[in-house]
Amino acid sequence: MDAFTGSHDGGSTAHRDDRVPCLPNELLVQIFASLSADAANLDLQCRTAFLSLSTVSRRFRALILPQLFDHIVVEKDANEADITSPPTSSFCHALSQQLPSALSLAPLVLSCTFITHAPRASENGFRPVYSFAIRRLSNLQSLQIVNSSIGFSEQDDMLAAIGCLSNLSSLSFRGTPTSLACVTCRPDELKQLQALSSTLTTFDFYHAAIDPIFSSWGAYASLADCLPSFHKLTTISLQDAAGVRGFQASALQSGTCQQLEHIEFGMVLSKDVPLLSEFLNNTPCLQTLKVHVVSTCGASTSACPPLSIHPTSLRKLHTLLCPPIWFLDILPDRSIPTLHWKGLLASHPGKTRTYADPIEPCDEALRCRLPSLAVQNPESFAAHRSLYMYATTYRSLCRDVGDGIPLSNVEELTLDSMDVFKATDFEGLGPCSQNNTDPWPDMCTTSEILDSITSAINRTVRRVTLGAMCHWWDLQHQHRIVSQQVTVAFPAATTVRLSEWVEWRRKIDDATVGSVKGKGQESSATDAWEPHFYVDQSWQDARAFRRMIHKELSEAAITSRIYDFKGFFQSFVDC
Repeated sequence: MDAFTGSHDGGSTAHRDDRVPCLPNELLVQIFASLSADAANLDLQCRTAFLSLSTVSRRFRALILPQLFDHIVVEKDANEADITSPPTSSFCHALSQQLPSALSLAPLVLSCTFITHAPRASENGFRPVYSFAIRRLSNLQSLQIVNSSIGFSEQDDMLAAIGCLSNLSSLSFRGTPTSLACVTCRPDELKQLQALSSTLTTFDFYHAAIDPIFSSWGAYASLADCLPSFHKLTTISLQDAAGVRGFQASALQSGTCQQLEHIEFGMVLSKDVPLLSEFLNNTPCLQTLKVHVVSTCGASTSACPPLSIHPTSLRKLHTLLCPPIWFLDILPDRSIPTLHWKGLLASHPGKTRTYADPIEPCDEALRCRLPSLAVQNPESFAAHRSLYMYATTYRSLCRDVGDGIPLSNVEELTLDSMDVFKATDFEGLGPCSQNNTDPWPDMCTTSEILDSITSAINRTVRRVTLGAMCHWWDLQHQHRIVSQQVTVAFPAATTVRLSEWVEWRRKIDDATVGSVKGKGQESSATDAWEPHFYVDQSWQDARAFRRMIHKELSEAAITSRIYDFKGFFQSFVDC
């Protein structure tokens, strides 16, 4: 097990130390961190390559081992084959055998992720070796279990193993980027999580939902009863309305809501809004509030019940995402720097709304009252630094409200174009739904959105995200939008995102300063914008993009649709 201990003959330690550059420990830690956990190596595959550095000296060993073992990833494919990286697999087997060399490294592991790809939860049991290994990670602080289908059983004993982690502060059940995790476990099994009541501060169940069968057996009720026992809980994320309702009621009864700082609810039923109001009035420490969906049972946004918030409540609120109509209840007399201005996702008569369906741009009552609200509460609106809204909402505000909403201090603006996915002439993409015959009313194309953006110049925004505007592989089209339109609307912008994976960054030099003078004038330094690779945190494996790019560029049949810019994509083939 020398591969884990990094042991070596100690006869020449002093001589080896003399040859080590006299760099500060803080700098060496940053160097080792960049080597072991960059964007393309989230699962620390390079542990084998850099483990040998631990033998250079005791100093290197003390600095690099925590970087190499800080986070481990356990993974298996859809056929139940273990695809965990060999160093991690060997480490876990050594832990299960309680070998001293591995046990000495176990306290270094602070974070662990289990990723499974089984299509059904019944095939999703974790190998016993990993259940045994996780019990040995005495200092583990964060645990993520990731898949679209997560199952627990008495045989794998995983929940019991989780309950033995005496220092665990963060527990997350997450799905894939495109689907929720479906969790299957009996109510009595969930109660084993109560063993974490004295340590857990973060519980993330937002990208997960309990299987309907187990939910009918009382699994959500069991979870709701369990969560308030976490006396140190500060962050809670729940998806299903039943879980949200149960948690609010239990938290009010137990007083757990008093210390909550960050809340994210996937869905709240309109009939539960009074309960939500009472809950929020009893969260004095709340800094983040996100309510994504309010189900109004087919009614319009105006049917969404108002919140009843006391003037003295939510005084520490820093980030807000909710139906815009609730702004009228929350914004007055409160300075909220980060505002997610998105429409109300609710049931529509005769059909089920999905994430790709367009959203009503702005409720009429809200649209009429916003100008006076802004005038009466100038400090509240002046506090906005980050705004997130649908592209059609931004267009509607520019058109109907105009200067009634001061955005003079906003530095980050994110416009989501997901609500225009059914436009028949979506620029650069073509029809997004060939089977759609009933487009949503009041739709617009990306050209119209971009025109409305450039009609309202903002000189303070520095970070701009225009989601779903372009395909990631058409960099030439992206560059035209960034250099010719986005730059006109946001002269101070330094970073722009138009798609996943690619971020445009502006080179700040004398050639770019003052190059944008007005609408219709292209920047005199269009080449000042350069593409860079970035990884959305919702993706578990950042290397997927590099593998995809390499494959598509290597196959002649697909290469014809790639529109590169300054060899950005080609660099992935050459490396």
